[in-house]
Amino acid sequence: MIDQLVQTVGWTDSNDKCTKVSMIGIKAAVPKFHEMQEEIADEFRGDIKKFIDTKGILCAQDVLVILRRALKKNGKYISYERGSTKGLKMKNTPLYLYRII
Repeated sequence: MIDQLVQTVGWTDSNDKCTKVSMIGIKAAVPKFHEMQEEIADEFRGDIKKFIDTKGILCAQDVLVILRRALKKNGKYISYERGSTKGLKMKNTPLYLYRII
């Protein structure tokens, strides 16, 4: 189930340490996570199920919370770094890139 979740966002599997995913990929995964929220709650009990039952998965931050908590149970973490906006039209918008470590 964890591999299915990380593939939805843009990584190849939960051991993919090279690929960096931007917030655009995470925002694109919100509808898929919303469809799968009952399956996710059944698979991961405890704090993930409580989070889904109380708040649901509605935005990119919710997807990140679910991914962080699910990966943490398997000894993996999501880190982020500030990316470069060089060549992009976004001047004052920070660009964060996420990867699994």
